[in-house]
Amino acid sequence: MTAKEPVPDNLQSMTDFQLIDALRNYLWRRRYAIVLDDVRSVNAWETIKYAFPDFNCGIRTFFTARLSNLAESIENTSHVYELQALPENEAWTLFCMKAFKGEHKAVCPPGRDVSEYLRRLR
Repeated sequence: MTAKEPVPDNLQSMTDFQLIDALRNYLWRRRYAIVLDDVRSVNAWETIKYAFPDFNCGIRTFFTARLSNLAESIENTSHVYELQALPENEAWTLFCMKAFKGEHKAVCPPGRDVSEYLRRLR
């Protein structure tokens, strides 16, 4: 939605099908890109794909999934890129950079124990 278009008042009370219909009506004849992160099943995609009308005018859908066979099973898949997991120390560093970016130059708690930090946030 743009700043000029208010979000529907009843958004919180809509059923899944009403949300899909509202999104489809909003996207009708528009160009858009959709990014879905961590799609976990073909059924999840099958449920929401109807919300995204495709009129062959440059619409793009990107999604991430942990299972390569899931990506391959979704119709209209043009490219499947298999990424390797980061080594544990690089994954931890990335996590700390994102989770603690406002804390002491993104320094993680010692010993990889974030529980004390989380207790301070309460």
